[in-house]
Amino acid sequence: MKTTAYVCVPGAGVHETAALVDQAFCCLRRGAQSLGGSVIERAPNPGTAPHPVRRAVVRRAVVQTPGREPFIAEFYDGRWDRALSPPGFWTVLLWALRIAPLVLLNTAWLWFGDRASEATSRTWAAWAVAILPALLFLVLAPAAIVVLPALLVVVSLIPAWRHRVRMIIVDVIGDAWLYRSKELDQVVLPALQRVARGALKNADRVVLLGHSQGAELTRRVGLRLARETADDEPNDAESLRFVWIGSGENQLNTVRALARSRWLPWVLWPYLLAWPVFVHPVLNRLFADVILAWQLVVDQQVSQALLSAALALGLGASIVAFVAAGMIFARLVARPPRDAGNLPPGPSWYVQSILDPVSFGSAAVHSDPHSATTAVHYVPAHPQHPWWQEHISYFDKPQTGHMLIGAGLERPAQLSPSDRPRVPGWLLVLAAAIIAAVLTGGYFLGGWQWSLLLG
Repeated sequence: MKTTAYVCVPGAGVHETAALVDQAFCCLRRGAQSLGGSVIERAPNPGTAPHPVRRAVVRRAVVQTPGREPFIAEFYDGRWDRALSPPGFWTVLLWALRIAPLVLLNTAWLWFGDRASEATSRTWAAWAVAILPALLFLVLAPAAIVVLPALLVVVSLIPAWRHRVRMIIVDVIGDAWLYRSKELDQVVLPALQRVARGALKNADRVVLLGHSQGAELTRRVGLRLARETADDEPNDAESLRFVWIGSGENQLNTVRALARSRWLPWVLWPYLLAWPVFVHPVLNRLFADVILAWQLVVDQQVSQALLSAALALGLGASIVAFVAAGMIFARLVARPPRDAGNLPPGPSWYVQSILDPVSFGSAAVHSDPHSATTAVHYVPAHPQHPWWQEHISYFDKPQTGHMLIGAGLERPAQLSPSDRPRVPGWLLVLAAAIIAAVLTGGYFLGGWQWSLLLG
């Protein structure tokens, strides 16, 4: 019976030893049982002879599913968070506040790109699905400059929340800060390469399984391994498969691009601060045109009413264009890392949820229905968890287990993209409501800014 090694690399934050191994093992079992199969656990160290590689195996099982060949699954722990010293609280906080609006701009771009790549029609509904949530992130970008500092002040006054917020900033956001550092390249990636090499020597095939930031780490480890084995051991490169769950690839590469373009945040910040100054007079004129259009309709002056309505629509679009221009400028002049968008050789599965903003962008960048090596699979929202827990609930879904089984087979499951995900109607309603609220806040803030300027 052939052996598949799963090297499990967790995402940001502090993790217990082999925590992701246990999650992946239970997910594999859940997926096999939903298909009418089974996962029978075995001792991780077969035999009595000492073996340094086998001692690295944390869990071991026989996987059986109907109509497919059984295989042995061995799980390796790719935990990496203790390899680096956590950064200081204020270092991470000030960095996060500096780049937060730019990350929101990037999120808008990634959402729109995903939905545009999946759209099979250009109906009003398809455009609403693509544009409304993207607009939400666009208008939140300048609002974040005011909202985030105010929110932190409020949280700091509540002792029960203060410790938790500090932990999130240092341990979770701090790992994203570390991702832009050379220390991660020099310490974490080589350590994960050693784990993967050990698994390659011991198993017939290896699945590099990463969640969130761990998915991006395994992508880069795969690229390094491919360069190493291209000449010396080409069969090793062919034995690698990849499962990236809730991958933060595109968001984290934005962080790396900002680190390589240090002046960019300082150029865009004044631009975003000027957003309310621009919004206030535009909204004044827009409301005047809408009211005028209604009065002209009442007076049965239809042609003039249509002209006034068109002017109002153009003014509304100019607000979006103002912020979108900054986003386009940032993407044009930023210096992304050389490996951004590159994939290692071998089959790779992106597993993501439409409600998980960390994973946005994979469909736009990597979803090709004709690709023989890469596919993007959407799993449904968890029926019992709230939507904001989608990023941490992948392993509770049998559909994720199906992907793990498919990657572990001797002949991997056919790589075909999943059906286009359905965007919940409540998300569009919520997006429209928040957009209206943020624009209203921007209008009044802009009025205050104009009063200071004209003073």
